[in-house]
Amino acid sequence: MIRPATLDDAPAIARVHAQSWLETYHSLIPAEVLGSFNLEMRTQRWQRILSEPDSSQANLVTLEGGEVVGFASCGPERDRDPAYTGELYALYLLEAHQGKGLGRRLFEASAGFLRGQGHNNMLLWALKGNNTVGFYQRMGGTLVYERDIPVTPLMLPGVAYGWPDLSEVRA
Repeated sequence: MIRPATLDDAPAIARVHAQSWLETYHSLIPAEVLGSFNLEMRTQRWQRILSEPDSSQANLVTLEGGEVVGFASCGPERDRDPAYTGELYALYLLEAHQGKGLGRRLFEASAGFLRGQGHNNMLLWALKGNNTVGFYQRMGGTLVYERDIPVTPLMLPGVAYGWPDLSEVRA
C-alpha cells in the first residue's frame, strides 16, 4: 500500500531513513558520520516537513503489515537545471523489504505525481557507488551528471540519473 505521508508518520519515516542509510551507505560513508545520524533530529526534520505541506511536493510512504517500510519524496527540481523540472529527492526502502516491487511502486507513484504537477521529466541524485543505482537504471534512468554532493560534514562523489520523458514511466 502506498499513501501520502501524514504528520503521524514522521517517526516511522525517520526510522526508515536512518536504518536505510546504515544499510545502504556503510561502505560509502565513514562510520563516524553514519553514527552521527541522529534519529531525534531526523524525526524533528520530518515533523517540520509534514506539518508544512507544499502542494508542489509529495511525501509518500509504503506499508507492509501496517508498518512504514519505505518512503519517497519528490517535487520541483532544486538546482534550476535547464533540462529537468522534476526531482525525486529521496526513495528509501528497508533492505528486508526490497525485491518485492515496493520500491518500483514508490518510484512510479512519484513519477505520476510529478507528471500531474506538469513535470515531463525527472532527475535524482545518488552517491556514486551506491548499490541501488542499478534499480534506477532498471527503471529507465540514464546517467546525466557527476559532481560532489554534501553529506554533512563531507562532500562525496555523486551521480544524477535522469528521465527525460516521464510519460514512459507507468504508475
